[in-house]
Amino acid sequence: MDQQQLWEIVKPRKFFPVYAPGVKNYYRKITGVNTRNNPLSFTDEDKLEIREGVKRFFADAKKVKL
Repeated sequence: MDQQQLWEIVKPRKFFPVYAPGVKNYYRKITGVNTRNNPLSFTDEDKLEIREGVKRFFADAKKVKL
């Protein structure tokens, strides 16, 4: 699963505050540019926090009873 597929399944506005609160400016980092159209990407620390957050998200999703 690549990044774009993940953000289609899980909406960033709901994901980041709960599962990766340390990642700042996530919308700009997802688009890849800042306000001056300079390249912007996730740092290695951001990527690690996102990976851990995705694991926690899917673990929480497994606990849901329908």
